[in-house]
Amino acid sequence: MRGTLLERAREIAPLVEAGAAEAERLRTLPADTVAALAKAGLFRACLPRALGGEAAEFGPCLEAWEEIARADGSAGWTAMANATAAGAAAHFLPDGAARAIFGEDPAATIGGQFAPRGTGVREGQGWRVTGSFSFGSGTAHSGYVAAGFLPLEDGKPVIEPPGLPRMLAAIVPRDRIAFLDNWHVMGLRGTGSYDYELRGVHVPDDFAFRLFEKQPRHESAVFRMGMMPITASGHAAFALGVGRRALDEVRALAHEKTRMGHATPLAGRMTFQKGYAAAEASCARRASTCGTPSAPRWRPRAAATR
Repeated sequence: MRGTLLERAREIAPLVEAGAAEAERLRTLPADTVAALAKAGLFRACLPRALGGEAAEFGPCLEAWEEIARADGSAGWTAMANATAAGAAAHFLPDGAARAIFGEDPAATIGGQFAPRGTGVREGQGWRVTGSFSFGSGTAHSGYVAAGFLPLEDGKPVIEPPGLPRMLAAIVPRDRIAFLDNWHVMGLRGTGSYDYELRGVHVPDDFAFRLFEKQPRHESAVFRMGMMPITASGHAAFALGVGRRALDEVRALAHEKTRMGHATPLAGRMTFQKGYAAAEASCARRASTCGTPSAPRWRPRAAATR
């Protein structure tokens, strides 16, 4: 599949949207959606080229995630979460560990949470890690799972300048993780964001890195700032994508919805037109993936069920 990340995201968007209902039922992305995201290179968008990635910067990544979120919020969130987690591991782990994780499989990726909710004690050339974690987005199709932890010495966190505890991120094979089947929510069910636990899992040194490291092992304008900026920006891309989809849905409904006491649909009311036009103008000012409301790239769900 060729073209920019955005062009590839637009190409697979109809398939992603078609799988949205199935994702809600499964509480994780269906296999066809996962395969499409992998084929489009979205799981490897943030990986360095030496590991078969795109080495993409902020702009291309944000545009692609926004486009996928417009097709299906769960898929957009998951694509963003997988890509940023994989990118961080690829840039901060030693090359041997990174190559073991990603290898030649374009679908290889990482899910889970980096927040240091676990603890680890030194054991040989690694750490014995225990902890409970939430929001394991995208872990159902990920071969490895992230888990942040605090190293302990004599039962206490290791304090480093400027007075903060040392924090590490472990990258653990999925089969060493204990998952809790508790992702029963009203929205974004397809993200598969289950809680999970590490119960005394041994993590070799090569599969852990400093959580707020800012010296990537591969050249990267993104990861020289650490992993937080790309993660925070990815959240914004998700919000913009689902917001854009909300406007699509409102527009479709407005042509049928008739308020009590009015003879014409909502779309004919000047007050509605004013508010909708303001929202469209705000979107258009970003000069991003908004497109034009008169020519959506796919039919809004509301329009499709009329």
